[in-house]
Amino acid sequence: MNIKTLSSTQKGVVAVNRASEIIILSSNGKLTCYTPIADDDGIDLIINSKGSYKPIFLQVKSCFKLQKSGAFVQDVGVKTFRANKSFFILFIYFNIKTLEIDTLWLIPSFKFKHILKGEKIRYEEKINL
Repeated sequence: MNIKTLSSTQKGVVAVNRASEIIILSSNGKLTCYTPIADDDGIDLIINSKGSYKPIFLQVKSCFKLQKSGAFVQDVGVKTFRANKSFFILFIYFNIKTLEIDTLWLIPSFKFKHILKGEKIRYEEKINL
């Protein structure tokens, strides 16, 4: 597969759709996923527990090629980034050889804002919907 032939829009669509699949399947159908018509607020997915009205909002950031060092690098708009308890960033490394998500990181936006400020954080939490 030649990754260079995919546009950034196409890569984003693949990542969001694969994330939706994983969320639905890994929750045994207890979670539902919705996509906004426009992502003006940086929201790519809205996730809700069936029968609940407490959605969380995801911005999906994907990478299809690691740096030569093996590092995952992704841009996040610092000026437009706004933290909220219901907003999360989902970073996805998509392995083009296997056509699967290889690694993902789910980071609450209120923790991510500390990363943007250059602070190192350690985070291991569960999210209850």
